[in-house]
Amino acid sequence: MRSKLLVFLITVCGNSVAEESPLVLLEAQLLTSPLAFEFQINSTGAVVSDIKGRFHYCENELMIDVDGELFAEPVRLKMRADLERLSLNDTSMPMPDYLHEAIIIGFVRLGLLHNIIRLSGNLIPDHGEGGVRDWVQIPVVGQNSDLMFFDIFVSKSKAAHAELTLDEQGLPKFRRQTMYFGGDEMLVTENYALITLSCQT
Repeated sequence: MRSKLLVFLITVCGNSVAEESPLVLLEAQLLTSPLAFEFQINSTGAVVSDIKGRFHYCENELMIDVDGELFAEPVRLKMRADLERLSLNDTSMPMPDYLHEAIIIGFVRLGLLHNIIRLSGNLIPDHGEGGVRDWVQIPVVGQNSDLMFFDIFVSKSKAAHAELTLDEQGLPKFRRQTMYFGGDEMLVTENYALITLSCQT
């Protein structure tokens, strides 16, 4: 098994990373395709959650629906976006310039829960106005068959460790992550089902 272990080093230089990183290749694929999937998220520790929902992006229209419990309270959330407007729950605002990039890069590098928590406070996805690639970085990615594993750095400080399992299409299937909050931790699992790079769902 060890002989099959492949470790990819990502050279960070300003905004650029080495093209051979499997995580960067995955991001590039998701940024240039329609994307739809269902998700189930559970977390314990610093933030307790048990939520499910649906993500859909096609032809500049983006939708996220969330239902379940967050911070031990029932929650139902929705986000809608097109080329001009963004609707967070019942609040409408101008479309942020880099919303799609912020959501996809955030999803791949950090998982969905962070931006869902922001959505619960009527906040736009982190760095929707730009700069998400500098804000959350993955210096080193290891890959063993369909499993990628990496440390996550937010604002240049180590914030988490994640394992991302891919399906037979090479798309995200399951994420297990430990987030660090000083002396506290948050354990997160995210399951992605019926994932497709198509507008047909």
